[in-house]
Amino acid sequence: MAMSNLRYLATTSILALVLSYGLHYYHGMDSVKSVDCTRYGKGEGLDVDGRPFQDMTSFYPYYLCEHVHPRTKLFHFIATFNGLSLMGRSILGQWQWSGLGLAVLQGYGLAWYSHFTIEQNKPATWQYPWMSYKSDNKLFYESLRGVHRLW
Repeated sequence: MAMSNLRYLATTSILALVLSYGLHYYHGMDSVKSVDCTRYGKGEGLDVDGRPFQDMTSFYPYYLCEHVHPRTKLFHFIATFNGLSLMGRSILGQWQWSGLGLAVLQGYGLAWYSHFTIEQNKPATWQYPWMSYKSDNKLFYESLRGVHRLW
């Protein structure tokens, strides 16, 4: 019998937590990098010259400055892990539109929750949806490599 989407989501959330803690333990703090956030106004959505962002190279450091707290990055890590898992399950397994919808809903839901309650800022997705999506995935990949502190 197929596992329901919500049960699958709970399972992948636990797996993401275990994976993130294992990566934290494996990589330690030696590979963690930081960004100089004094160049950006909090929540302004503008580059260092005061103009809207035009490319990922200038946007990504700002994106990281909007994700200063490790718990925010952890929420994003779990949301991305769950989203990719649900999308993969729908593409490789039995096709389910509900799985794709839940991937988007929980992905943005967890990420935005962390912005409102932990960072207390406005998600960059509202101003730069495509660059924010790409940055979420880059943050996930870099977190797998130990570049960001999640715990």
